[in-house]
Amino acid sequence: MNAWVLALSYAEVYDKLGKYDADEMVKVIPEVAKKYSDGEYGVMPVSGYIEFDDYNDRATGNYMIYYVTEDCTWKEAGIWKYDTNEIVWSQ
Repeated sequence: MNAWVLALSYAEVYDKLGKYDADEMVKVIPEVAKKYSDGEYGVMPVSGYIEFDDYNDRATGNYMIYYVTEDCTWKEAGIWKYDTNEIVWSQ
């Protein structure tokens, strides 16, 4: 889960109820994720549009692909883009 979505959700629940409530967080998290992804908080997520499944686990996102080189270091190979279902290979 995106840390900003979690923090913004907590703030909304606290503003509404004056305390933390896990059941209310479950309801608020998908709403906040949509607002955050749509830029309603004045910033856009760097990891792509945020959408959660029924269990509030991230259902979308871009994923980096890495490999280990011969000298045992990590190197970026490309990125898998959720929204287009494609891999963009690094140069």
